[in-house]
Amino acid sequence: MISMFLLDRISIVMRQCIQVSLKMFILRHTHCSLLFEAGLPIQEVKERLGHSDIKTTMNIYTHVTKKAKEKSAEKFAAYIEM
Repeated sequence: MISMFLLDRISIVMRQCIQVSLKMFILRHTHCSLLFEAGLPIQEVKERLGHSDIKTTMNIYTHVTKKAKEKSAEKFAAYIEM
């Protein structure tokens, strides 16, 4: 039978691993979003992330950030003024 001490230690280690994994996911997602904001082509971002299929990159990471929305609005306004 497993002791309570061992169960507590396992629980602590698991929580720490989950926190590290979550932080790495957030860092990766933020990095990717910033690459898109910087105007990098989807193909370059796909390769940088190590995805074999561009659909993976498109499905997970191409949400529109606030800055990207503002850029789009500015570009459209500039086009209309022409």
